[in-house]
Amino acid sequence: MSIAPDAWLSTTLTRPVFAVHLPADAEREAAVQAIAEHAARHVGAFYFAKLSPLDLTGVSALSRAGFQMVEASLGLGRSLGDAPLDGETNGGVAVDAFDGRWRDEVLDVAGSCFRYSRFHVDPRFERSLADHVKREWIRSYVERRRGDCLLVAHDRGEALGFAAMLVVPRTGGPAAVIDLIGVRPGDQQRGVGQALVRAAMARYAPRCTAIEVGTQAANVPSVRLYERNGFRLIRSGLVLHLHAGKS
Repeated sequence: MSIAPDAWLSTTLTRPVFAVHLPADAEREAAVQAIAEHAARHVGAFYFAKLSPLDLTGVSALSRAGFQMVEASLGLGRSLGDAPLDGETNGGVAVDAFDGRWRDEVLDVAGSCFRYSRFHVDPRFERSLADHVKREWIRSYVERRRGDCLLVAHDRGEALGFAAMLVVPRTGGPAAVIDLIGVRPGDQQRGVGQALVRAAMARYAPRCTAIEVGTQAANVPSVRLYERNGFRLIRSGLVLHLHAGKS
């Protein structure tokens, strides 16, 4: 078992944050005790763990340690071999790489548009803090500290949404990953997400073999968007949280 500090989340949440990785089944009872002892020494810390959806013994072990399940995560993907070569424009929406004129607007979108993330559905996080996590995540793209590219959907000079993009190695070749995608709350029914997804496929088709994205099982509109664009389920998981010393 490992209990590893998460430096970025610790800074963002202004409290100690640890990622928990469980050992094999035979060692899990000892792991439960180790987690309890660690949490007792770090009152106020936040812990998270990610498990396979079939790892029910892991869920049980973490539950005994005080964790609660907050998210069923989905990973979707598709080949880029037959992806559209041009992004799609919807109702005047265009998509381009980020530039400084959109800085504040993009950060405002990131800090206001999410509902289904594990931080937003965890009742122990205030909405303002969950929004702050997403805003800071995109700030790392705006300041070019993370990722490959930040795509911005815009209309008449206003930023309507974004897609933060990574490129990661895979067995079959590099894959583009939509690390985070968000659309301004008032513009979520006008095809902005569709424009961003298609623009991402067009941009990365020349140098990546596939494109992937993660979302939440509860986020049905998001799943439908990706399915419309040819994505299929490729993985799933569970996310559990523990707030040490908090009831």
